[in-house]
Amino acid sequence: MGFDVAVQFKETVALMDVRGTPESMKSVLTDLGMNLPETPYSMLRRDSGTVYRVGRKWCIIVTAMSQELNLFADLDNLSKGLLVQCTCVTDFYRGIDLTGPDTREVLSQITSLNLHEFEEDSATFTEIFGLRGFIIRHGAEHYTVFCERSYADYTMKRILKCALLRDNGDQRSVVREAFGGSN
Repeated sequence: MGFDVAVQFKETVALMDVRGTPESMKSVLTDLGMNLPETPYSMLRRDSGTVYRVGRKWCIIVTAMSQELNLFADLDNLSKGLLVQCTCVTDFYRGIDLTGPDTREVLSQITSLNLHEFEEDSATFTEIFGLRGFIIRHGAEHYTVFCERSYADYTMKRILKCALLRDNGDQRSVVREAFGGSN
């Protein structure tokens, strides 16, 4: 019927947007006990969180919600006098996890990102249904999509529709049933 993929909202995590010169970002992260990944679109995990480098001068730190306030205070303290800007973006994004053997096929319907060249343990910003989103590839069959929180329900419904619409015949009745009569 549909694609073999599980789609669910991700447990809320803290997200910190860090931008600046690579030297300044490296200094701040080192003082936090973290490292700056060597190249863009790569990541480094630590017990305290994961640093995703999404550009030459930009990274996103993802950590447990219980660490959010302390991490933001530490980032604010450590960035003083450096060419780096740290912003808490936890309230801006909502995560959606996709897992299963057909995850890439579903994602190919929602983003123009070349998923065949998107390596495991990498992250980038891309367009998701025409809106800006942050996407992480954890493994061969596990991705997380972070979208703007106000569009989270819309994005979830669209992803679920894509998961149902396998190109093997007319699936409109399945979609209508799943979404209460609308197409």
